Amino acid sequence: MSERSHWASRLRSFVAAGPRAIPAPKGLHAQNAADVTEVILPLVARRTLKRLLRASLGLRASADVAAERDRLLATLLELPDRALEGLLVRPEVCGLVAGMENDPEGGAVLVPWLGQMVVGAVAAHGGDLAPTRVARSTRRMVTFPAAFLLGELGEREPSGTGTVTVSVRAGQVSVEGMAVGWRPLPRFDERVGISTGRDDWLDRVFPGVEHVASLDEVRTERFVRALDEAAAVLRRVWPEAHDELLALLRWIVPLANWDSWYVPGMHGLIALSVHDGRRMVRDLFHETSHHKLSRVLELASAARNPDHRVFSPFAKGKEPVISLLQSCWSFSREYALIQRLKASGYIVPAEVAREELKFRVLFDKGIPVLRREAQLTEVGDAILTSIEESIR
Repeated sequence: MSERSHWASRLRSFVAAGPRAIPAPKGLHAQNAADVTEVILPLVARRTLKRLLRASLGLRASADVAAERDRLLATLLELPDRALEGLLVRPEVCGLVAGMENDPEGGAVLVPWLGQMVVGAVAAHGGDLAPTRVARSTRRMVTFPAAFLLGELGEREPSGTGTVTVSVRAGQVSVEGMAVGWRPLPRFDERVGISTGRDDWLDRVFPGVEHVASLDEVRTERFVRALDEAAAVLRRVWPEAHDELLALLRWIVPLANWDSWYVPGMHGLIALSVHDGRRMVRDLFHETSHHKLSRVLELASAARNPDHRVFSPFAKGKEPVISLLQSCWSFSREYALIQRLKASGYIVPAEVAREELKFRVLFDKGIPVLRREAQLTEVGDAILTSIEESIR
């Protein structure tokens, strides 16, 4: 059997071992971590592997680079199903796949990023990997997000920007030819990585990268503490939503401005303001909520023409049908959270009365547009119906 035939066989076995279909669409709006971890994300992982293999094999590269790509893919496919699933729903993987799809000529540049991804996966799994070229995150650092590990490079030439050669033995990463100091990446809830500043990966894949905050150790600790406090509030007022959030979330980027957003194609990545304070619980929940619907819409279409543009009262202009559906979805979830925060005493009703009224007006304007113009599929209709029921 040829190597690529073996890869196709491994892909088929991986797909066969996974779930068969998404959960019932009518229940998707409800918070359910089991749906996310046992059905939705495993299905997304299998779709992502298909995209990764197709995009990788389409890269234009020299013989040496192609051979390295093939070795890395073979290593990746040797991972057990559970480890492979966990890797394929990470944001750095989605960013790499999108880069490969958009720039098939960039094999020489993109393969070291594939190397960085595979090294992190092998290290996290406790495995071994022969010397591998990986991309740096900055001139002085190399990061392995899947292993929550960062290496500070102590080389003589501080302006060096080339790749770094690393090996993995029993899960331990070593860098060849230079001194390196290892430290763990900051994490929220032990499972969600946190960026501490702008780096080459964010420059490639993150919109609004100029707003990324640079955090020293003290500011990082403060940001993590704010996230922990927000999660604790959510766990107290809505345990199911807390559990689903942690099932979806993989990476947080701190913002220096007063804003928050999610990145549609980046599984589990959100951006939050370091200034959020007591609003953090709402922004954390709202932005992560987008990712559940985004993952579902990778697997099933909600509209016959998802790119058809309609007027959105949220954006105050025309945008694609799916963007309006996303807005109704996430704001309806935040609306439900506000009710629980008021009931718990965490926020005073007067503080959010104007916002609640604004939400109601937006729903009253946006939902009829979807009903009238969106040409929803059965899945889309069930999702919109569940949104309508949640805000009655």
